Amino acid sequence: MLHYARFAHDLLNRPLGRLEPFRLRAAYQNRIRELGFAWGSKVQAKAFQNHLIKELGDAFLAAVDPAFAAKRMSFWIRFTPSNSMVCDMPIMRHLLLAMYLFGTRDEFASSLLRVTPEETPVCRTKTGDADSVRPMKSVRSTPSATHRRRIRDELVRNPETTIEDLWRKAYRVTSWLYDHDRAWLLETLSVPAAGTAIGTSAAIIVSPDDERFAAHVDTTAAALLAKPGKPQQVTKERLLAALPVRIADTLRYRERYPNTLMRVTENRESTWHFRARRVWWAYAVLSARGDTLLAREAAILSGVGYNAVQAIVEHCGWEPLLQRAAQFDVVGKLAELGIARKWDGPPAWLGRAIGGRAYQRRT
Repeated sequence: MLHYARFAHDLLNRPLGRLEPFRLRAAYQNRIRELGFAWGSKVQAKAFQNHLIKELGDAFLAAVDPAFAAKRMSFWIRFTPSNSMVCDMPIMRHLLLAMYLFGTRDEFASSLLRVTPEETPVCRTKTGDADSVRPMKSVRSTPSATHRRRIRDELVRNPETTIEDLWRKAYRVTSWLYDHDRAWLLETLSVPAAGTAIGTSAAIIVSPDDERFAAHVDTTAAALLAKPGKPQQVTKERLLAALPVRIADTLRYRERYPNTLMRVTENRESTWHFRARRVWWAYAVLSARGDTLLAREAAILSGVGYNAVQAIVEHCGWEPLLQRAAQFDVVGKLAELGIARKWDGPPAWLGRAIGGRAYQRRT
């Protein structure tokens, strides 16, 4: 109660002057969003109202707000979009709200000053009589205004905020601005715009997690190659899916994660290398079961075409080793032959199709 009395006394002794309704509403809503009562761009007024009541207590609220004491709680806290009804609440409720959200009169004044023109609607009146007045309609906040407001809030809390801090704290907002409003974002953060020295720009744009993610890609690729059981191909999709954040092979991500995406490209496994691993695995399974080591059976088990099975076994000279395939590491055997994970296949099959004959035109 004492805090409320001091806040009201300070505000009444040093009035803020006439306030635009939309500016007042924007200041309230910005602070409520900072407290976490938001769903997308919408403020969760009901959830915040319940929180406010729980924090201040029924006894205190009943003493300062007759409506609360009379249990008239429908839309007790409201931010109606209509111009004639913006923040249409009694003065004591405004005092309660401002006291809880801002704490002091000076912080309340600062929050009102931080409201930007984008957050207040563009209003026009158009009548035949110059003296007549029509209610003004509000314009819905645009994504650009919403996201800019979030960045400004971060800068108010910490003026030393960098673009890397924003990528970590507000990824979705920063990503949208980076794609659609990059000039404003870089200017606001005092980051050199495009066309400046490459070294400086790269130092700012490249994520500090790039090297760590690149090492994670190497580890994931090695784990996929060493994984027991039926081999899985080391693909770009699997390597990217294993990263702790979503990264796509696009220009923006190549600027932010150059080493990570380079390691993804270098760790990708060629189709022929994958076929060789599958063929070796199939023969290991057949030998462990005591089955006859037929190329046809290996093709069925591995999912590799019959012609490709024969070509791989012949090129690698594996026929004498197939009975003991389960005893050896296929990646090691391929490395002994100088076959890396980018292998283009047996020379005789370069540029040739490996499937059946269904793709050929019948004459």
